[in-house]
Parts: sequence; structure tokens; C-alpha cells
Amino acid sequence: MFSKACEYGIRATIFIAQQSMKGRRSNLKEISEAITSPTAFTAKILQLLVRNSIIYSIKGANGGFEMTNHMLHTLNLKQLIYAIDGDESTTSCIVGLSSCSTENPCPLHNKYVTIRNNLATMLEETTFIQLIEMEHFTISNLQI
Repeated sequence: MFSKACEYGIRATIFIAQQSMKGRRSNLKEISEAITSPTAFTAKILQLLVRNSIIYSIKGANGGFEMTNHMLHTLNLKQLIYAIDGDESTTSCIVGLSSCSTENPCPLHNKYVTIRNNLATMLEETTFIQLIEMEHFTISNLQI
């Protein structure tokens, strides 16, 4: 449903959020190892996340990537997904037609529109603080 870049972006942001909650900044190598993503690919994803104000990048010897407490409580999955993949997952036709609407529906439109709207709502209502506060949830215990 989401691109590989988006999946890695979600994982990276969760990892950075978890580290930020502990008062730590994470460097590129730590993040790419934690999310099992190639370093160069992770770097591109992190640049995109910084550019879209999803995470912060601090330069220098004690630098790295972090999130503020405010970001942890307000950033939702929809913002991150839209920053990487755009709004395709919550607006596009399930069979890929360019003109699918209530007036000109594809064969699955009426069934999928409800699913798509529920997905958009779930993404909008799920913040990163909620994700990292789930009991026993860490990037390291995910089967990747």
C-alpha cells in the first residue's frame, strides 16, 4: 500500500522518536542499522523528512536526528506518509484509473471509498507518541 521509502520513513521516525524520548540524537548509521535499510537510501529518506519538518537534523560532533516533544505529540502518520508518498494512498483509485469518482466509478469504487476514508482517518488520528507508548513496541522487536 505504501512505498518502500515510506515504510522505511515510518520505521526511521519511530526509532528517532524513541531515541528523542530518551534525550538522545541518532546518527545515520544507527538509524539505517535499526531499520535494516541501506545507508544511502536511509540518508535520502531522512533528507526528505527533514525538508518536510518531520524530524530535525543537528550538525556537528554531537549532532544527529531528533524530534521535539511537541513534534512527538502532534505529528501524525498522515503527515509523514504525505511527505514521502503524497496523498495517493488516500485519494487514488484502487485499480489505478485516472478518472475514478462517484460520477465515474471503477468496479470497486463504492467498496473501496469507505476503506480509503477509514485509512485516512486512522493515519490522521495516530500520532508518533501513541506509537512509541504502545506497550513493548520498539523497532528492534519488529520482524523486518
